Amino acid sequence: MMLHARRMAAPAQRRPMGTAARVAPRTPSRSAALLVAAAKKKGGGGGAKGGAKAAPPPPGGADAPRSASEARRGAKEGKAYESETRRVILSLDKVSKTTPTGKPLLKDISAGLYLGARVAVIGANGSGKSTLLRIIAGRDSTSSGGVTVAPGISVAMLDQEPRLEEAGETVAEVLEGAVGRTRGKLREYEEVAAEMADPSVGAERMEALMAKMDRLQSELDACSGFELDRVVARASDALRCPAGSAKIANLSGGERRRVAIARIVLDPPDVLLMDEPTNALDAISISWLESWLTSEFKGSLMLVSHDRRLLSSPAIGWVLELDRGTGIPFEGAYPDWLASRERRLAAEGKAEGALAKTIAREREFLSRSAKGQQAKSGGAARERRLDDLVAQREERLSAGGAFDQLVIPQPPRLGGKVLELKNVRLTVPAGEGEGEEEQGGGRRLLFDDLSFTLRPGDIVGIVGGNGAGKTSLLRLIAGELQPDAGTVELGETVVVSYLEQRRDSLPPDKTVVEALSDGADAIELGGGREVQARAYASWFGFKGADQQKKVEMLSGGERNRLHLGRTLRKPGNLLLGDELEADADTFLLSALENALETFPGACVLVSHERAMIDRVANRLIAFEGNSTVTVWDCTYSEYEERRRKDGKGELFPERVKFRRLAAV
Repeated sequence: MMLHARRMAAPAQRRPMGTAARVAPRTPSRSAALLVAAAKKKGGGGGAKGGAKAAPPPPGGADAPRSASEARRGAKEGKAYESETRRVILSLDKVSKTTPTGKPLLKDISAGLYLGARVAVIGANGSGKSTLLRIIAGRDSTSSGGVTVAPGISVAMLDQEPRLEEAGETVAEVLEGAVGRTRGKLREYEEVAAEMADPSVGAERMEALMAKMDRLQSELDACSGFELDRVVARASDALRCPAGSAKIANLSGGERRRVAIARIVLDPPDVLLMDEPTNALDAISISWLESWLTSEFKGSLMLVSHDRRLLSSPAIGWVLELDRGTGIPFEGAYPDWLASRERRLAAEGKAEGALAKTIAREREFLSRSAKGQQAKSGGAARERRLDDLVAQREERLSAGGAFDQLVIPQPPRLGGKVLELKNVRLTVPAGEGEGEEEQGGGRRLLFDDLSFTLRPGDIVGIVGGNGAGKTSLLRLIAGELQPDAGTVELGETVVVSYLEQRRDSLPPDKTVVEALSDGADAIELGGGREVQARAYASWFGFKGADQQKKVEMLSGGERNRLHLGRTLRKPGNLLLGDELEADADTFLLSALENALETFPGACVLVSHERAMIDRVANRLIAFEGNSTVTVWDCTYSEYEERRRKDGKGELFPERVKFRRLAAV
């Protein structure tokens, strides 16, 4: 990855934004790549080792093909760099985007993507991460600037809401379409083999057939084509895809996302753009995807994700931070970028302090100067300078939307007894939810004989495969479902706050403040406590002009924060959270973790964000397949290690299955 502030040096032709991102006349010359180190120094991000260094030009010029050994010499060591070269295969030229309200979202971004580079795109919610990917994919017709793609380079994007109807009517048809070219090669291979078995084939023709067979065999070996059915089944199982007969039109958003990922795994492009791929995946499937991106995918990657384990994995070798409309590149791992960003923010904090002092001095000068004296001392010019300084400071303060603190309202006092489950059995109709559809009609057993006691101060993480019954357990605790056997008892002082996944109750035509306060000036928090609506909005990261945003204009992460704020208006001392990490940026996740760790009640959280569960949860309830649920008094990392040592760790995810109900 590279980023620079100037126009590309090579006079390559460009396509306007909104056209298909498939091919371009040529690859930008290496003179553009030489701008990397200077741009990074200017941007302040810095590189893990002092900035990128361009490899020497190959024989025949900067755009000439390079051998594998030459490519390796031009790349760093480590998984994220195994296939990276210094050949630019995709470039952006002065890409800009303005929101419908007139706010600049992206400002003159010029960048180049190296062949084999693995880039994490980082930024606060609303900073333009998804927009940038859509621009690169040619799906945004309202932006300016140009995108250039090298000849023969394919680009594919995983959307947050993928459209699959055109690819097939059923899941099986969509996945089969992804392996169509490989199926064609298999048929061609079989035809060649059949012709070679014909004794009448002459020597010259036989030689041509043998050469063709060698080529086809090499191509099929490279993509495991001779085991194609197993490959399709493996990807489908690993991503917990619905049954092959399932109609695309009937799938949920999460199911569509998993099918779309499986389609990409089966037919990977040269440049893969992934927008929050982990949102629809459970922790085990995320681990599998991480392994695939690290070990099997050979192309270039641009990834938007909140999963910090994935960002910290060997699959990532670059970070592109979007901040106030500009891009700040960093060559190195995500943890190294965090340290670099801390240093940069510290420097910006010093600059902010100096700017505030300058503004104060200018104001003091203008207030003390009489009108007659201002003309003599350049008062009008200093007034203009003051206006510029104030505008500069306001832009800094309102930029980005990132924040490091989220305030959960103080809940009622929690007594000694919180929650106790005794020998609980729970079933649901077999047609509900996801998972293996092997039981036909009747009821599906989610778990049986589950006993568990929640203590004051506990933060319990619920983990397991998609469709295993995690949300159903939360609904059971919240009183929305009743057990088939056993008892669920809440303490007398318990007040439940249930943070569901669904956010369709948010009023689209209201502003943030109106949605939080229902139009009132203040919000009643219970117990006679009251807080001003604007102050309450700031508890959830909405400050300044953001408080007047319409709900329909909010990003996914901003909607997440708004949903949190609306739910917590009635503070509870038992928080039930169902995938609070959905659509959150990494800044919100850190703030949420800090808030949960200091929460004076108890929490039960369904989450696939491995880093968050590992940090905040002191106990786990694990759905381990075959209707088995176990309770663990340990962290998520310790749970993974224990399962691995016991030989029970799921090295490869499988479809969720359930035990059959015993005949009554």
